[in-house]
Amino acid sequence: MARLSEDEIARLRHAVQTYDVLRRVVRQIETLHRLVFHRYELDATKFRAAAEEILMADVEMRHRGNFDGVYFALRAAEDAGKKWDQAVADYAASSHAYYTTPLGLLIRRDLFGDAASFVSPQAMQLATAFQAGRSLASPSAGGSHAGSPGTPAGSGGASGSEPSNR
Repeated sequence: MARLSEDEIARLRHAVQTYDVLRRVVRQIETLHRLVFHRYELDATKFRAAAEEILMADVEMRHRGNFDGVYFALRAAEDAGKKWDQAVADYAASSHAYYTTPLGLLIRRDLFGDAASFVSPQAMQLATAFQAGRSLASPSAGGSHAGSPGTPAGSGGASGSEPSNR
C-alpha cells in the first residue's frame, strides 16, 4: 500500500510535469537513467515515469512535499557560485544516485506502492523482496558464507570453525 495518497501523488506529478524548473530536473534525471540503464530496451514512458517518481520522492522526503524547495536549493547552489545548468545537473545527479540505491528503491516503493515505476527488473524484485521481509541471497544451510564478518577467510564458511595456525 502506498504511503502517499492518490491526491498527493497527483499533486506532485502535476508539479513535476508543469513547472519549468522541475521539468528540467526530470529531464536530467531521465538522461542519467538512460545512461545507467541503457541495456534495458524500454519505451520512453518507462524512463520518464521513473525519473518523475525519483523527483517526486525527493520533493516528498527532502522538502516535505513542498516542490518550491527544489527551486530554493537550486538558487542556493547558484548563489554559491555554480551556474544554473550545473546546479540542475548536480541536483539531478544527487537525486538519481540516492533513489536508485537499494534504500532509495525501498523508499520509492513505500511512497508509491505497487504503482512505483522501476526501470530494471532487479529493482522491482529487490523492492518486493525487502518489503516482504525476504532476503534475495540466503546463506547455505550449515553456516555463514566464507569471508562474511566473523568468518575467517578460507574457512569454507563452516560454523564454529577456527582459523588454522599452520
